[in-house]
Amino acid sequence: MKSGTTNPTVKLFCVDLDMVVQGNVTLVEIEHPPELSASERILSAVNFPTDELVYATWMNRVQNRAYFQLCDVDNLLPNCTTALSYSEKNGWVEQFEAPKFSEDGTSFLLILPQRQKDGSNWRHVVLVTNATSGSPTTTAITSGYFVVTEIVSWDQEDSYL
Repeated sequence: MKSGTTNPTVKLFCVDLDMVVQGNVTLVEIEHPPELSASERILSAVNFPTDELVYATWMNRVQNRAYFQLCDVDNLLPNCTTALSYSEKNGWVEQFEAPKFSEDGTSFLLILPQRQKDGSNWRHVVLVTNATSGSPTTTAITSGYFVVTEIVSWDQEDSYL
């Protein structure tokens, strides 16, 4: 795609596969965050933390803002909340992988820039708790002058990454 051209319009839908088996296919649209209504948007990651939750990472076209959205799709009536938003003033947001979720879907791990003692930013693991409450809490799990590139697994029982 050439620079400056219009991006394709992206939409996210969900369907109840139990209903599909019964011959009743109903697509339900999961709306993007309202903050992105006036701009072109990118859907960069989708995940299913639980049977009732759909996770989506949405970014603006210039990719300097990201919105981490959780939607309760129980009974195919999407109820979405922005669990976390992040913006980058001097560069791009790099959020192309879905986070690692807790078993109940209320917490997740992701990699975000974290300011270090000298004022520089390095990409580190961040834990987001109370993600479905509308009042999430973020806690940096790693810090230092190195970059975390991937979260391979999360063993919640033994508290290992």
